[in-house]
Amino acid sequence: MNTSLLKHWWMPLIKGIILVILSILVFMNPEGAILGLALYIGIALLFAGFVLVISAISYSSQIKGWGWRLAEGLLDIFVGFILLYNPGLTALVMSFMIGFWFVFYGITSLTDSFSLKDLGVPNWWIGLVWGILAIIFGFWIIFRPFAGAITIVVLLGTFFMIAGIFNLVFAFILKGLKKEIEV
Repeated sequence: MNTSLLKHWWMPLIKGIILVILSILVFMNPEGAILGLALYIGIALLFAGFVLVISAISYSSQIKGWGWRLAEGLLDIFVGFILLYNPGLTALVMSFMIGFWFVFYGITSLTDSFSLKDLGVPNWWIGLVWGILAIIFGFWIIFRPFAGAITIVVLLGTFFMIAGIFNLVFAFILKGLKKEIEV
């Protein structure tokens, strides 16, 4: 048994507390969570862009097509600055992307369900219903992008809460095992 894990049972406890607090903050201020996510993506793109530009210039004699790497880095920097100065745009773009993904996923589910029907699978219609629901949800997000962004944040907050509770339970299980071994 990994006794190191038992000795540090409190680490998942701290992680769980942080995740539960983060979940509560997300639910208390979903708009702020969306903007925070946008800022995080903007900073990540800026960092990635600078790394790409530096590597493209540093290794230009060793990398074929280094100009593409340079162009990608400059584009990342440009988009990163736009997102930092207009984080609301990120939420909008993110919603559209997810909405279109749901629509395409739904279309694929529809075509797959008809393939299953042709193969004689009795419950082929489940994929049909699922595909229709995915398409409807996708268009709902596309035509109501802010509501779609809020939905994304609610899912994120829910995930943080579940992950936090899991870590808290895990910590107390480890603590109990530690006590059993010490006795």
